Amino acid sequence: MTDDLDLLNRYGPDAPELSAATSSTARAALTAEIAGTGQRKVPRRPPWLIPAAAGLGFAAAAVTAVMIALAAVPGGRVPSPPPTRAGASALATVRLVAATAPEFDYEIPGLGDPVFTAGPGGPITAVYQVGTPEKSMSLRTGRADPGDTPGQRAVKVDGHPGRILSIPGQDVDSVELTWEYAAGVWLTIGTNGRPATEDEVIRMATTVRAKRQSLGFEATLGLIPEGWTLAGFKGSALLSYADPAHLDQQVHLQWWSTPAGDETGETSGLAETTPVTINGSPATLDRAAEIWVVNGGRLPDGSAFRLMAPRSFTADQVLRLARSVRRTE
Repeated sequence: MTDDLDLLNRYGPDAPELSAATSSTARAALTAEIAGTGQRKVPRRPPWLIPAAAGLGFAAAAVTAVMIALAAVPGGRVPSPPPTRAGASALATVRLVAATAPEFDYEIPGLGDPVFTAGPGGPITAVYQVGTPEKSMSLRTGRADPGDTPGQRAVKVDGHPGRILSIPGQDVDSVELTWEYAAGVWLTIGTNGRPATEDEVIRMATTVRAKRQSLGFEATLGLIPEGWTLAGFKGSALLSYADPAHLDQQVHLQWWSTPAGDETGETSGLAETTPVTINGSPATLDRAAEIWVVNGGRLPDGSAFRLMAPRSFTADQVLRLARSVRRTE
């Protein structure tokens, strides 16, 4: 069956909701899946980086609200939170525009290539492994007011204002420095497991330079809703965008280089499924209580993906997003 968006009109707000039994099953199954999901390792990060880390914390945060709508499927999910009334209203005029490749604009020279991470709504962080996986340096965009944390002291970095904090550790203290790199641009540099004095971290901050770096995603979206921004990612396996004005409104792209079995295929526990065509291959457009799911998407190179978007999107918009998925050149 080919696309027939007229038939998709039945996917409206009057569609039946899922039963309590299905919700309970989904919650238990998805929790187990996320706990068992393995991804590319990144260096261990200090406490202040954990919210921005690409790992189980990101998956668990993204899955919380929608796990009540989806039943078990091998491979795990990272669904989107349900739309609020304000978010749904704002999305009534959503417009899809061409996406630009996400980049990170700064580097610490001499530390090699970093691993990039970002959690839900958190800043992009460059993590540099120094010696062993337990020893790392990190660089991320900061904020003008680093907060009034006990133990902070005011410092200068090449004449620019900043604040520095030493955090006692079991073996070695960690150091965090936030400073005004340029007018209106604040950066944060931190250590984890690597011996460094506050003076050494300040000297390292003076070496930071501007450099545009690709985040190295294997697959990206060619279209995103206008005004939406990168909301988090997990290696090359997961990419999310969110409405900055309504952070509970998110689009998630989950990608597999070598799919196997039902990993990206069937979904149970959804209210309704419609066959569609993505890149000339069969897929499904599934409707849950709060989200749309495009399952079984394939790219020309044989890799596969799953796309999730809020129900406040139209079916046509969801399919356009799915058909814009592409491999990074």
